[in-house]
Amino acid sequence: MTGRQVPLAVPTDSSILANCRRALGRAADTVAWWQQQAIGALVLATLLLILLNVVTRAFNVALFWVDELAIYSAVWAFMLGAAASVRGRQATAITLVHDSASPRARAWLTLIRDSLTVAFGVSLVVFSWLWFDPRLLWASDFDVATFIQASFNFVYREQTSTLGVAKWWVWLIMPVMAVLTCLHAGANWLDSLAAIVTPRESETP
Repeated sequence: MTGRQVPLAVPTDSSILANCRRALGRAADTVAWWQQQAIGALVLATLLLILLNVVTRAFNVALFWVDELAIYSAVWAFMLGAAASVRGRQATAITLVHDSASPRARAWLTLIRDSLTVAFGVSLVVFSWLWFDPRLLWASDFDVATFIQASFNFVYREQTSTLGVAKWWVWLIMPVMAVLTCLHAGANWLDSLAAIVTPRESETP
């Protein structure tokens, strides 16, 4: 039985961009929602720790580890908040040029801004990789003394002042923030790119 052959649908560049944009956008929005929940919990924990510190000092039974834990909780909340603000483009900015430009020029300015944010996020990832150096740690069989001898990097030796844990657990927020910044900046970059590409395609006959 013969019939007319139906050509296979080949995705165009625009459909690939749209699919990537939707997938990465959904992932970024989901992660941003969980970031907001974590930020709320950390802010609440910071408040409770400060109140606990006030009460214990009032009764002359101060818990010195509370101060340090409250500081770390606030730092984690700030770092997660800074990364989450990238997705909503909520950072403080001077928009004099942006607001006075034409719609097309604004689209390009937004793309440039998002490109710089992506570059910043990637630089944070590279810095965190060099700082923690997981490859050398793996090659050292996770022996901190061997790692320090080979790199003169004391990131895994530093201890907190009162909590009695290694500081690298606290410093892990840096690579976490770096990856989250790349995720949100990448999603924004695809949105900006689509805003430029889509109108141009609609203008073609």
